[in-house]
Amino acid sequence: MNIKIYGHGCDKCEKMYALVLEILAEYDLHAEVEKVESLMEIYKAGVMTTPAMSIDGTVVYAANAVPGRSSLEALLLQVKK
Repeated sequence: MNIKIYGHGCDKCEKMYALVLEILAEYDLHAEVEKVESLMEIYKAGVMTTPAMSIDGTVVYAANAVPGRSSLEALLLQVKK
């Protein structure tokens, strides 16, 4: 699984990144997690709002808020199936 967290270093983006790492560790999920902070790369991915997250190349979350833990768990566990 390849996960990208899109954001330009804001508190919300950092919080989402940390939460994703925490959930991956808790459920023993293996993933390559990358922070994407370059505005050019963020726009290339089609992301207009941060924080955002893609899993295996598909943007699965983009909003001006950090998703709740249960929402992130659902997204990450759905991919595991």
